Amino acid sequence: MSSIAYPMLVLLLTKSPIMAGWAAFAATAPSILAYIPAGALVDRWNARIAMLVSEIGRGCAILTVVLAFWLGHSAGWVVSVLIAMAVLEETLEVFSGLSERRLITGLLGRADASSSSGGNEARTHVVVMVGRPAGGLLFGLAPVLPFVADAFSFLFSIGSLVTVKYRKSSDAVQRSPRDPEYSAKKILEGLRWVWHDRFARAACLLNAGGTLVVQALILIFLFEADRVKFTYETVGIVLASTGAGGVLGSLVAKRLMRWFSEKPLLRWFSGRWFRFQMCLWLIVFIGISVTINTHHLLRFLVVEMFVIGLTGAIGNVEIDRYLIERSPDEMLGRVASVSSLMDFFAFAVGPVLGGWLVQIAKPDLAILVLAMVVLALAVWSVWMPSAQPDNSSGQIERTAEWAEA
Repeated sequence: MSSIAYPMLVLLLTKSPIMAGWAAFAATAPSILAYIPAGALVDRWNARIAMLVSEIGRGCAILTVVLAFWLGHSAGWVVSVLIAMAVLEETLEVFSGLSERRLITGLLGRADASSSSGGNEARTHVVVMVGRPAGGLLFGLAPVLPFVADAFSFLFSIGSLVTVKYRKSSDAVQRSPRDPEYSAKKILEGLRWVWHDRFARAACLLNAGGTLVVQALILIFLFEADRVKFTYETVGIVLASTGAGGVLGSLVAKRLMRWFSEKPLLRWFSGRWFRFQMCLWLIVFIGISVTINTHHLLRFLVVEMFVIGLTGAIGNVEIDRYLIERSPDEMLGRVASVSSLMDFFAFAVGPVLGGWLVQIAKPDLAILVLAMVVLALAVWSVWMPSAQPDNSSGQIERTAEWAEA
């Protein structure tokens, strides 16, 4: 709810798409620096306690935004507090997200955690599907209401974590950050592992490129919606269509990939999902550029955002399953932090790109530029390596090779 309220509020107060883009970047960029060290720290901390502390801090940050509204200071002061608390909340979310990955793996075991990645991804998209329209509706009633609702949601999050029965023995071997082996070399091990795995490297970079384009598209849409005076509920519904597509994509991802591997005519798609995804996205962006100046825009945009959410969720599940299955046990947090870092960096830069494009050009030209970027990603995906089926002996050999390196 608050994620849709952040850019809408900045646009409401400043009337500048570039300012909205830079505000989004300022709120998210500092937390990018936390991903690599956070992955190493989470590998050594108790995952449940780390996640619990992070969620408490995030709730307090959102509550501070609510108090800033109620104090009734100037718009500039409110925006400054909003950005400062967003920096804190997003940084803590880094630790919370990485701790969640370790917590689930510790509770279920590696095999079941890999199988549950689809359900976990579906849960995320259900929240997007419900939260964005609710955020738009509440923002229309009063700009502070999405943040009030978000503050209350953290009470549920904290209460859920308190009830989790979690044994420290289920977690990875705990190490103190003061351990002599805790060094920059150890922190960067996850980055080196991803870089040396050809599929992981290509998939993470391609996924980040897709995130960059989608976040730019969302900022352009918010500017166009403000210009033509779409209702906040309409904006929320359009953006929620990505969540609806994401739910369906998450639920069918595992079955779809198994279907690809079993059917002779579809076996080419097995391990090559990103190539198919980028081709679909190219068609979607061409469709948006054609309909942006017509009265059919909203109708087509709901369908196109649904397709983006559907295919993107399947890609996310594939990356998560691959990293959980292939990365060494003692490096799960660090490997996950690298994937999240790339995606989060694109998430921060995307609104800046979208705000800059829509400021210097008309929305239809800005969308055309994004379509050209998607075309480049589609061409690049043709040459990316395919994900090969995993096997236990191969995992042992890779771990031994990594230890030797």
